Amino acid sequence: MMYHRLVMSDAAIQKMYSEWTDSAQVREFEATHGRAEDFQVGIYRTKLILRLKKLLERRFSDPIRLLDFGCGNGQTIAQASMFGFDAQGIDVSLTRAKQASILNCQVYSNLGAFDRLGGGKVHCVILEQVLEHLTEPREILSALHDRMEPGGILYIAVPNCANTTVPRDFDSFHKLQPIEHVNAFTPESLSDLVQNSGFSSFRWPSVFVSVGLKGALRTMAGKVYRPKNTEQFFYTSD
Repeated sequence: MMYHRLVMSDAAIQKMYSEWTDSAQVREFEATHGRAEDFQVGIYRTKLILRLKKLLERRFSDPIRLLDFGCGNGQTIAQASMFGFDAQGIDVSLTRAKQASILNCQVYSNLGAFDRLGGGKVHCVILEQVLEHLTEPREILSALHDRMEPGGILYIAVPNCANTTVPRDFDSFHKLQPIEHVNAFTPESLSDLVQNSGFSSFRWPSVFVSVGLKGALRTMAGKVYRPKNTEQFFYTSD
C-alpha cells in the first residue's frame, strides 16, 4: 500500500474542497489539460447504474436505496434517480453540495448528518474517485458496511497506481496528485483493503450502452478477458 507521508489535517481538507477547489477553477483546469467528453461520461454512468440495477433487482424490491459517498455535483445521483433508485449523496464540499441541490439531489455533509436526517440501511454504495482522498479509508469502508443491507453492492473506482512511484509526466502526477490524494492503490491493494473491511469481491456483469460497433465489440471482449484494474465491485455478506 502506497501513501503520502505528509497529509493535511481534516480541517485543511475541508477548506480545500469547500474554498480552494471551486467550480470555476475545475473548469479552467479541465480546459487546459483536457477532459472526457460529456457524452462518454454519460455512457460510463449509465453502464454503472444499469449494472447496479441488474445486480440489485435480483435481491431487493423497489425502491433500491443508493448512497453516493463523495458525490460531487450530484450528477450520478440525478441519473440514478431517473432509473428508479432512491438516491442520496454525501460530500464534504459545501460548494459541490450546493451544485447538487440545483439537480434536486439530497446531499449530506457526512455520515453523521446522513444518520440524523436520512439514515437507515442502503442497498448499494458508490465510492468513485474517493478512497484515494481519505486519511482513514478502512474506517470509512467499515462505517459504510455497517449501513448496508446484507447482500448489498459496493462499487469502487480509484486511480490505478501500479508501477507508479515518482511522477514524471502529467498522467502519473494526476494519479498520485500530491496534496489532494493521500493513498495510491494497485488492483491488489484495493481488493485486499476492501475485503479486510468485510466485503467480498465478484465479477460484475457486462452491459451494452453504445451507438457504435466498436463500443459493442469492446463490451463483448470484456466478457472473455477483463484485466485487473482499480474499478471493482464487492458485496456484503448475507
